Amino acid sequence: MLRQRKLHDPISARTWESICDGSQVRVRSGRPGNQKCDIKHLESYEDARKWAEKQEWTRLKKGFVLVNAQAQSGEPSLLCYLGRAYTGAMTIIGTGGLIHCNQYVEGGKGDELIFIDANARICARHDLSNMGLVWEVQTTSRHGEEVLRMDAGIFTWTIGNSTLTLISERTDRVPGFVSVAGNLAAWHARGFLEVRDVASDQTLLRQPLTASLDGGHTPQMVGALSPDGRRLAVCSVPGEIQYLDVFSGKVLARHQGDFEMITKMHWTADGRWIIALENYGRWRLMCFDAASGEPRPDWMLQEDMSRSDFAISSDGSQLAVTHRGHMAIYDLSTMERRCHFRLDHVVRSACVAWTASDVVSIRTDYGCVGTYMV
Repeated sequence: MLRQRKLHDPISARTWESICDGSQVRVRSGRPGNQKCDIKHLESYEDARKWAEKQEWTRLKKGFVLVNAQAQSGEPSLLCYLGRAYTGAMTIIGTGGLIHCNQYVEGGKGDELIFIDANARICARHDLSNMGLVWEVQTTSRHGEEVLRMDAGIFTWTIGNSTLTLISERTDRVPGFVSVAGNLAAWHARGFLEVRDVASDQTLLRQPLTASLDGGHTPQMVGALSPDGRRLAVCSVPGEIQYLDVFSGKVLARHQGDFEMITKMHWTADGRWIIALENYGRWRLMCFDAASGEPRPDWMLQEDMSRSDFAISSDGSQLAVTHRGHMAIYDLSTMERRCHFRLDHVVRSACVAWTASDVVSIRTDYGCVGTYMV
């Protein structure tokens, strides 16, 4: 087996390259024209890979980055170190050709938002720590506008602006979810389910809904707007998803299943399926027919999916799933697995987003951002 990685320091122009060929690692490092070569022999390819990865991580922490425009499927095209490990809140999206993620502010009370370009340069930082942690970021149809789920509530934010606009009631507990479709944003905070048109500032739906306590201790509340914004799927009780008409508030259907707590839920782009991640129970990634509530018959992801995340590509054709330090890409129409590869610098978990039609990006609990070709 062969594994080749080349990192560079943008400031000093030094490079560090490792080539794992079987149980042997060849390392070339230094400044251009003055490089040193070393060879290290280990017991197996796996030992060689682990040694090279540890050395790579040391360089990343010193400011080296990986940028590889020729990366093949399953290979990283970008790796960079943000610093500071997992805080409990991780989010990542792609916007305007940039990777956009959160990072805890050292010595502060919350997060900043970081923008990273294709050359692994941090081109902007925005300190939002006065409002706590950033749990989720979603984009609206309006250029540069985002909706943020934070400790203090649901906010809209225009990229580059120094201020946030609170659109929910101010909260003392993290809102249960936020979901955006076009200019509509849905959330649950302070015991109310709400849907608002953030462009016109018009409230379309507001009604009380109580989150049940799964296991007597953890609030169950997650929701997702359909792609056309007309329906809102909500799970407030383990084992049940209800579907509401956004404009009338009427409950269109209630579907029961053999699942426990759901922590994340999304519609497919055609509005046919609901994909949901279950915690506790059997820790599954599930897929339901939005019309009947029946499980998708060709769904193959039945194994333990603890410490997982998923994302649907913008055109709705592909599903990316992270699971225990690995990534799998599926064709959503056939559920055929297109590729499977190992992720870099993950301790337990990573959040994932599609940042281009053939690129997925992750933000890991080890403080690393990576993009991978699919």
